[in-house]
Amino acid sequence: MPPSPLSIIDKVELCTTSLCIEKVVDEYLTSLMRKIKESEKAIDSFRLFDEGEESVNEREFFNYYKFTEALIEKVIENDIDLNFIINDLVEKLGKTHPVVLFLKQLTEE
Repeated sequence: MPPSPLSIIDKVELCTTSLCIEKVVDEYLTSLMRKIKESEKAIDSFRLFDEGEESVNEREFFNYYKFTEALIEKVIENDIDLNFIINDLVEKLGKTHPVVLFLKQLTEE
């Protein structure tokens, strides 16, 4: 049985450079745009994270921050509705995931 593809958050956790994180942001946004274009009833095969993993180490936390930073840059550059992104991430990650918390904090400032 072939291994399942890594989720976006798995990829963020494995990144060791800012360039890697920027590529993951691009992949996430591309996937999100694809999802928008598809029918609401279409099956979404995009997994953002693996459920069941709760502990976050220091590197993962830093990568989540870098992911958020790169995501914000892309949102600003491409005039994407940040609330739309936040709602999508809340749905996929939950309200207390570090990426969601970073984005909400930035929108409040």
